[in-house]
Amino acid sequence: MKFRYDGGFFIEPHFRLYNQTAANFYLFSIEQETYGANGFPEYASADYRLDEFEGTTLGVNVGKKFPGHGVLRVRLEQIKWTYENSLFDENNAFVLQVSYKKLFE
Repeated sequence: MKFRYDGGFFIEPHFRLYNQTAANFYLFSIEQETYGANGFPEYASADYRLDEFEGTTLGVNVGKKFPGHGVLRVRLEQIKWTYENSLFDENNAFVLQVSYKKLFE
């Protein structure tokens, strides 16, 4: 959704919810003692990105279009990921991005 204003200004709010179940081969840790004589499972990974998690992103793009020249855009986002079993159970980030797109004819 983009809100347009006089003078080429615009605002684009955005919101994202994400939910992921853990991969069936995700393990919090992989240790030989856990599996005993049977050895390791055929497929296993302790990569935290395969854990069950929920993510939210809330942000806004604000910009101005310069007719015949380009577009200046500023993006601000807050991102939060919460993992179920990972050692690093939460990731938080703020994103500030400034860009300029030049239009060529």
